Amino acid sequence: MTMLPAIIRPTKTTALTRAVAAFKAQRRPVHIGMIIDATGSREHSWEQAQTAQLRMFKDLAGLKALQLRLLEFGGGKLSDYGWQSDALQVAKKMAAVRCRQGLTQFIPALEAFAKDETKADALILIGDAFEECSTAVLMPSWNLRDRGTRVFCFHEGDDPVARSAFNAIAETTGGRSIKLGDQLPLADLCSGAALLAAGGKDALKRLPNAKARQLLLPPPKP
Repeated sequence: MTMLPAIIRPTKTTALTRAVAAFKAQRRPVHIGMIIDATGSREHSWEQAQTAQLRMFKDLAGLKALQLRLLEFGGGKLSDYGWQSDALQVAKKMAAVRCRQGLTQFIPALEAFAKDETKADALILIGDAFEECSTAVLMPSWNLRDRGTRVFCFHEGDDPVARSAFNAIAETTGGRSIKLGDQLPLADLCSGAALLAAGGKDALKRLPNAKARQLLLPPPKP
């Protein structure tokens, strides 16, 4: 039986908590959505992914200026936990998720954010496959772009179909599509995306991982 990491309350101030705290002083909430693939193909890396995801939630805990919305899918079901102000509650729900066989549901998840009355400042998408119509992903991506929501796609493995779909989503919305690796841990990338949403390029400079900082920044305009 796989043991998931314990959810620990934050003990120190991080770059991410400082950036979001600045928005609290301005009375402007930061809304960050997460779309997580929990289908069977991710089972081999699930424990590592859970550790990274819980680390980010721990960094965000206690910041009332931040709103999180988690959507995860597996077993043919898309679960939407709604907007939450308590990152630890989101972490507890995520810790209970197990991988289940079934097709990916990225398109309905993106549509849920595109149609939501509350605009997400950024979306974080995590997965290793894309088993939907590749052209159908463009409409929700265009709608998210028009709302000012950037999508950051973090993908595992070497599936060319998934890579192409994630690249299209990120390029359309002004986000980034990045392959996970040893020097690009998921926790650093998620925290970096949240930093960008909370405080822009200046806030991202606080991220310790230099490679993650470089890849998360948009390419220079010609």
